[in-house]
Amino acid sequence: MASWPGWIRSAPTSAASPDGGGLTAAAAPASAMPTSIGAPPDVAVDAPPAAKAESDTTTKADKKPERVKLEILDASGKPIRTVKKLGLEKGLNRVAWDLRYDPPFPRKEGDEGPSEFGPPPGGQYALPGTYIARLTVDGKTYEKPVVVRVDPLVKTSPAALQAQFEMSSALLATRGELNRTLRGLDALKAQIDERRRLARQLGLGPEGELEAELAKVESALKDVTGALARPEGQPGYASPSRLSEQLQGLTGDVDNAFAAPTAAQQAYFRELQDGARQALARAEAFQKDGLVSLNETLAKSELPSVVARSPRP
Repeated sequence: MASWPGWIRSAPTSAASPDGGGLTAAAAPASAMPTSIGAPPDVAVDAPPAAKAESDTTTKADKKPERVKLEILDASGKPIRTVKKLGLEKGLNRVAWDLRYDPPFPRKEGDEGPSEFGPPPGGQYALPGTYIARLTVDGKTYEKPVVVRVDPLVKTSPAALQAQFEMSSALLATRGELNRTLRGLDALKAQIDERRRLARQLGLGPEGELEAELAKVESALKDVTGALARPEGQPGYASPSRLSEQLQGLTGDVDNAFAAPTAAQQAYFRELQDGARQALARAEAFQKDGLVSLNETLAKSELPSVVARSPRP
């Protein structure tokens, strides 16, 4: 393993964050990369000339592996966060770790930015302990330990932080599972829309039996999707929250303080977990058995069948 290069520079120690942040991080020794939640840990990366961004003319077919990659590893060596949007211009580039794990699997590809009403989705906060910042440049890796510790001004306990971490982890896992199913259902809706367009182009309507089957599946799909998440494009004041939004809200409440989840939060989470299991089972049954009749009708019209499939974990 190569020693840490001069590309990771130290940053001045931050005081407790004004917004009540309670975790701080510092490299070991504590001269590099300290921060608080209110001011995320900055890693100054002075990328070598070889790490300059690839030309925009590169196509997907000949796209090369990432030349520069920054990961955070836990004490066991398992990657818990890949820091994205690294600067790759020659010179000094600054990136930050916000002390969170990777965010849950998103419903849409690239759906990891801030929304109209809040910051980008994030994973659970890292527990106090030692982590490893691993920088990879052109296949060569450099590592340095980073210590996350509790701000001395915050009154909490290891047991409370552990309980918060475990519930946050379970909430995010459930949200990721819902998003995988929702992405598969979104893909199915796109296929149904495409079959309608194709039928029109070929002068097949759709009409009669074909249109009836498309409409039936579309209605069932709307019901299944609607149990998991609010219809896309509808603001919160126009439509009640569904499982996805309820889980997201509870995640924010649990993460809002460095304390163990309350009894009410734990009870609410159990309720949401039960609802999620039922809704996901219904979606799975629909994807397995709800398309048979439609695909038979599509085959009669010599049109491609539709496929229900969710992204793999």
